[in-house]
Amino acid sequence: MRKTLLIVAGILVVAAIGLGIWLYYGGPSAKIKNENPIKVAELSSESEETLGTILYPGAKVISELSKTDGVAKATFETDNSLEGVINIYSQDLVNRYPNDSISRQNSRKKDTLNNMAITLTCSTKTAKITVTAWATKEGMTEFEITKEKI
Repeated sequence: MRKTLLIVAGILVVAAIGLGIWLYYGGPSAKIKNENPIKVAELSSESEETLGTILYPGAKVISELSKTDGVAKATFETDNSLEGVINIYSQDLVNRYPNDSISRQNSRKKDTLNNMAITLTCSTKTAKITVTAWATKEGMTEFEITKEKI
């Protein structure tokens, strides 16, 4: 009887640790809803039009906009916080595409601070826009915007 209780307790401890790791590094994606949409700024450049969202103010371009087979991608860097970047883009996407699905997901990414990145995904009728942001070990925040035509 005692041996069985120890085995059950061990299984529960392992399951709790596994759940904690899963929630820390991923977990379920969170749907972002907008109760009161506001009017957002018009997309003002060819890059913004191509990517389907604004370019983060003051961000430095790391990888120029590339377009191949219906996929547009660019990578940027800023000294603002990871959460600041995610908040700006979640607000822009939720207000720019109020009738479309937008989700937020934590994911693992090597060579980043804490091996973690945050991904926003916006699925519209014509494209899938993904913003992935991560903190670097040098104290900067990098983010990649990808727009894939459907």
